[in-house]
Amino acid sequence: MSSQQLDEMREAARDNRIAEELGITLDIFETLSPEIIFDDDHPFYFVLQFNEDSPPELLRLVQGLDEGEYSMRIDAGILEEPDEWDGATWTEIGEVAQPYKVFLNSYYHLGDILAEYGDGGSGILRNSTPVISRMVFCQLIGALEAYLGDTLIRNVIGDKNSFMRLLSLDKELIETRVTLLEFAKNQNFLQDHVRTHLQSVLYHNLAKVGKLYKIALQIDIWPGKEIKENLFQAIQWRHDCIHRDGRTKDGIELTAITTEYVKEVLETVNSFILHIEQKLGEIQYYSPRKL
Repeated sequence: MSSQQLDEMREAARDNRIAEELGITLDIFETLSPEIIFDDDHPFYFVLQFNEDSPPELLRLVQGLDEGEYSMRIDAGILEEPDEWDGATWTEIGEVAQPYKVFLNSYYHLGDILAEYGDGGSGILRNSTPVISRMVFCQLIGALEAYLGDTLIRNVIGDKNSFMRLLSLDKELIETRVTLLEFAKNQNFLQDHVRTHLQSVLYHNLAKVGKLYKIALQIDIWPGKEIKENLFQAIQWRHDCIHRDGRTKDGIELTAITTEYVKEVLETVNSFILHIEQKLGEIQYYSPRKL
């Protein structure tokens, strides 16, 4: 890899970290393309200066940017590159740095959609409320799966103890057979193989996910029986929504996926993820608002 390519990767990783700090996607960040201004007299923060001609609907998505303002301070610590682990950095392995923050972004937007277009909302698509509720419901479960996968991969690849526990106790990894040539061709073979293995997991299989978290991270993902039962039911209904257009195997239409139900599942999923974050000791960053 050339030095220019490495610099480009580092710049892209920096922009991605800033975008996550702002609660927006990298695409939106690049569209807004704010100027990054440094001041030697103030080394602990930098200033993001947005163009006044930027689309206002995108500026409103930027967390921490006051309405009518076009600049904001950002803690300079966000620019620090992650620590290396066996020669591989987060820039190179491409893990999502803050999966909970990514989930919260979806949580807020999905809640806003329900508030506007769900039952009792002010949106103009009132006749489409049942379909919109199902769409939000399916997207919510997708956001849950993404969080579970990103969090597990990030913690396993980023921590040697978790990595070794998974190698030692995961049946599929234990049974892996490789040649010395495969090791010789790729100095990061083990990390790449474990990452690929974890990426192939179906994260709506909550029973399997629970076992993986217990093996690798030594935590119980379930805060209680009620949340566990509710999420298992939600996963089944999401399957019916996606594969049978909201009908059961018997062809019976699901009438339970109402706006109120989806709001309840939003809070259930958030409580579930909050529990995992607390177990991982990473909850100090955020205090999510109620929808």
